[in-house]
Amino acid sequence: MTEYPPDYPAMIVPVGQVEPVPRHIRGFVAGRPVFDTVRAGYVWLLPGYPQYCVPRDDIVEGALVDEGGTWS
Repeated sequence: MTEYPPDYPAMIVPVGQVEPVPRHIRGFVAGRPVFDTVRAGYVWLLPGYPQYCVPRDDIVEGALVDEGGTWS
């Protein structure tokens, strides 16, 4: 049986990579618009799959509330 290193298979895109999103995206919560942008980016914060990153200027004023939480 073949032994593989613990990080096999390696990720194709490294954590921290940023790429433009080639489409218009919109986000809604309970039917209300939260963002509308053509300037989003894909950001790899964790290995595997990217997350959307939306420019602050494209978020509807008052749609989101900072609850003081942090990523861990």
